[in-house]
Amino acid sequence: ADAIWSGVTSLELAKAVYWMIEAEITGLYHITNGKPISKNEILTLFKKATKKDLKIKPLKGININKHFIDTRQMRDYKIPDYEVMISEMVTDISTNSNRYPHYEIAT
Repeated sequence: ADAIWSGVTSLELAKAVYWMIEAEITGLYHITNGKPISKNEILTLFKKATKKDLKIKPLKGININKHFIDTRQMRDYKIPDYEVMISEMVTDISTNSNRYPHYEIAT
């Protein structure tokens, strides 16, 4: 519950990298929406997006903050919030189940 993160899904990372290549963006960027989120909140979003009947037990006391800020902010590209990223990821997995045979997600 106290481990903080601010990354993106692999799908969002791929979209951002593709956009950067097409837009001829160069340099080093932190791909983030800049909004910190706890690992517990991420698991709750996964549960909601996958419609899994899971119990999530928050674990307190492990204080880790891996939140970072994109100081160079990509022009004309907006990283969505976590609920949107996770929903898009689950939709991609469901739509392309042949790529993800090890996942069981109800559609």
